[in-house]
Amino acid sequence: FRCARQSQNYANFRPTYTTELFERIANSVECERTNAVDVGCGNGQATVSLADYFEHVTGIDPSPSQLENAKQHPRVSYQVGQSDALPFPDNSLSCITSAQAAHWFDIPKFYQECNRTLQVGGVVGLWTYSHMHMLDKHLERLIWHDFYEVALGPYFDERRRIVENQYRDLPLISDLYDNFSSERLHDYDICKDMQYHELLGFLRSWSAYTKYTTTNQIEEGSDDDPVRPIAEYMDEQKMTTLPTEWPVCLLLSVKER
Repeated sequence: FRCARQSQNYANFRPTYTTELFERIANSVECERTNAVDVGCGNGQATVSLADYFEHVTGIDPSPSQLENAKQHPRVSYQVGQSDALPFPDNSLSCITSAQAAHWFDIPKFYQECNRTLQVGGVVGLWTYSHMHMLDKHLERLIWHDFYEVALGPYFDERRRIVENQYRDLPLISDLYDNFSSERLHDYDICKDMQYHELLGFLRSWSAYTKYTTTNQIEEGSDDDPVRPIAEYMDEQKMTTLPTEWPVCLLLSVKER
């Protein structure tokens, strides 16, 4: 996320998460809800939502460009940082979350930091959404085959496959530390009626799109823009609103001792 335009698209067009997801995380905390940390917070979509449940929330992200676009809230602060070196004292946190970012982490080192910084009764919540579903199957094919696999495929980091598999390839923290209990949950799917411009902005927020256009010196919106065939199809079909659903997987863990 070194590109300012990509960070802006991320802030404007990435989907938000359900209230039920945040309530489940907060209600699983077995200590006082004081300090929460959102790791890989990006532009703060999840970070700000956590502020409804905790006294203070810190968003941590390695990208200054992302943090420049972060949402503001009186109980939220942001700082540049890494998942494997959380800048907090031992046993000081009530909750650690990561929304659509844990596939970038060194998971053993991140879990070591979670075990160090969480209080007993504290919670780790990691979640991801995978390929969105749409009613128009031809549009789905244009997006997930022609655009995602064929055009952008060589430009994606291999860790993207972890997202596609809904974090099945990530260990639970309880697999490494026996003082945690964990579960995988699939009850918090995102449903949204996307507008035409929102879908195009969402597709352009992907890291591989930025890498593709930068590598090939392509201007956004030009004839060579790989999003163009999708936009043209939606124009032909006079699509303005697109019902969309993203499957969500939540890895939820509680520190028991």
